[in-house]
Amino acid sequence: MKKVFAAVLTVAIYAVVIHQSHAQDVSTAGAPPQSVAIVLKFTGKNGIPESFQVYGKNTFMGKVKNLQANRDRGNGDGYRLKFFDGNEKLLHAEDIGNPLKEQLEAFNPDGTMEQNQVESETGYANIRFEIPDKLKTMHVTLSKNSGDGENIIATLNLSIQ
Repeated sequence: MKKVFAAVLTVAIYAVVIHQSHAQDVSTAGAPPQSVAIVLKFTGKNGIPESFQVYGKNTFMGKVKNLQANRDRGNGDGYRLKFFDGNEKLLHAEDIGNPLKEQLEAFNPDGTMEQNQVESETGYANIRFEIPDKLKTMHVTLSKNSGDGENIIATLNLSIQ
């Protein structure tokens, strides 16, 4: 009876050890990625962005759902944001429409609807993407989309905390 009890006890201890090591593997391997959501504020004149700054920033654990609202709609007035780490490795690039030219819908008395473009001196873009663990800073560039290559308009250093 002692041999059977010792064997059962050994199997039980072995099962607990395997379960604990498997739980540790799962907890580290299944950890959600780190992501960032950044709201950028653009300023400029005559509908042309000249500079930008961080209006809001939030880092969180988990995957992101990228927003499509900021995407360049192919009207030739688009811009590109690029996010780099400290070693100038590209983390994320996103094409956005002109943040200083907003499309507004107007309803006419006859029931039709028309699109109007309104220029302002400030505009916003919401950008979300996954970032590497332990990232401390990013370098952001804003450039004009053109067939001649990239014309960098403004840059920004961003702290991730």
